[in-house]
Amino acid sequence: MMKIKILKEGIVAHADSLGKLFKFSAEHTCRSMLHSLEEFANMELVTFKELTAGFFLGFEHYLWASGCSRNTSACYFRALRAICREAEKEKELKDAKQLFSEVFMGYEETRKRALSIEQLRMVADADLEDTPSLGVARDLFILSYYLRGIPFIDLAYLRKTDIQDNVLCYRRSKTGRMLTITLEPWMWEIIKRYKCENTDSPYLLKIIRRPGSIPEERKQYESALRLYNKHLYRLSERLGLRVRLTSYVARHTWATLAYNEDIPVSKISAGLSHASEEITHT
Repeated sequence: MMKIKILKEGIVAHADSLGKLFKFSAEHTCRSMLHSLEEFANMELVTFKELTAGFFLGFEHYLWASGCSRNTSACYFRALRAICREAEKEKELKDAKQLFSEVFMGYEETRKRALSIEQLRMVADADLEDTPSLGVARDLFILSYYLRGIPFIDLAYLRKTDIQDNVLCYRRSKTGRMLTITLEPWMWEIIKRYKCENTDSPYLLKIIRRPGSIPEERKQYESALRLYNKHLYRLSERLGLRVRLTSYVARHTWATLAYNEDIPVSKISAGLSHASEEITHT
């Protein structure tokens, strides 16, 4: 196989490989990073051998000046570091670590996006019979909360076979870790409401409605996610919440409320499938 010498080609190949592994969030990050790089420099000409720490420091300054948050830019650079490490293995550059010595690659504490228990009850108890689309979004949001803040991508790709003897056992798309949750009656109530009845579909819920190729299913997932977040925003406006609802707020809410109930951070971290407790604290 021919070696990749151009940084842009390496980024595209890395993004494609993430997509094939169903890591769509990481793939999206990679492609967004490339888009920003193309605004910063002529990426058709940048080879791995030409990369310097100064190039990446300049890119960081460009990102911050463009309004990019420190956490987002750090996420971009972690992806770039992984790509450069692969290029280093292929002898296309030397000392990939040194290239990122000047840029921020950590985590900066951000404003929390969690609901209080009172706000969560407002969402759960809202009468939405006049707007079924908001009702669907609300139900999936509450189910996500019940399932320890399961991300929407994992909710969409849950399989019927992931449930055995009233226990849900699934693999996180982002980390690959297995998570196990005993299903309670209030969880089943929502699952049964939106269970996929198509016998040809392996999926548990009616989110990816037409099983097909990876790109076809990915389009359905991305479309469903956009619609989900749109309806959650409308729901937060309707209820007058001070927090804008998004697919990820359920995850933050589960972790925050668990913490407020004095559940050890180690258990919350395990429940979220985080690589470390430091990430959970952040």
